[in-house]
Amino acid sequence: MHDTDQDMQFLPTRLIDISIIDRDLDAVRLIDTGTLAFAPKYITLSHCWGAVEVPMAIQLMRQNISALERQILVNVLPQTFRDMILISRSLQTQYIWIDSLYIVQDDKEDWKTEAAKMWQIYSNAYVNIAATSSSNSSQGLFRQRGTLATNPCIADVREGHPFMPAGNNHCYDDAEWTNQIGRASLNKRAWVQQEWLLSDRVIHFARDQVFWECQRMKASERYPNGIPSRYDTDVAKLSLGSVNDGSDNESPKRRLLELWSSVVGEYSTRALSHISDKLIAISAVARILSRKYPNAGIYVAGI
Repeated sequence: MHDTDQDMQFLPTRLIDISIIDRDLDAVRLIDTGTLAFAPKYITLSHCWGAVEVPMAIQLMRQNISALERQILVNVLPQTFRDMILISRSLQTQYIWIDSLYIVQDDKEDWKTEAAKMWQIYSNAYVNIAATSSSNSSQGLFRQRGTLATNPCIADVREGHPFMPAGNNHCYDDAEWTNQIGRASLNKRAWVQQEWLLSDRVIHFARDQVFWECQRMKASERYPNGIPSRYDTDVAKLSLGSVNDGSDNESPKRRLLELWSSVVGEYSTRALSHISDKLIAISAVARILSRKYPNAGIYVAGI
């Protein structure tokens, strides 16, 4: 994945330190980032809470902040969280961010304050891990699959074929990205759209293989050097990352309106647990586009 421009001084208010505290006990802990002497890289998570009730012990509440700052036993965390810790350690990243362990769930003021920072949290993360095929946090990131799932299909076509060129031809499903990511459980959630759009890098743990993308390319286990252009039909993320600065040029303005219309159209099909989140869950995208196009108009309640 490629480097991107980020605010290297920004940090969320809280992070989870996943370094090994005790060799005999696999535990992590919540930290207040105000105690850090530097701004380290961190990894975020996009996931579905789902219908499965999330235990109070793994939600940040007013009464358990001190306890979670001492330690959080990894074996009591849902499988998706455990898998994220495993991956983050393998990426040699000490800090992670998970929403249920970040916002104080029974404190409305903390929710208002921290929800307003979501655009910064995701846009400044080292990478976002997406539990794309999981409908709740107990299902984890990894799936059982056959080895053929990640092997490219190559057809050796002989000379004289009526409509295919001779030689080795890669065969692929144009709709694979849409089927495995766009229509997956995670991407039915409204909040996840801006998490995806704002993240400079995303690793999608899908049904049959792992996909990853940044502002310059999309790839998969089957196509690690980049998904063929004909197959890569979803351009919204690339467009959001590459829109230029504000100017009076008519073409960029028109592109902004087209992009915003596409974002809102997709957002309107997604589900929200709380209807009061309707404008908040897309406000970060509106904020960034407004900054990039200060002369394009004023954002008013989704319009």
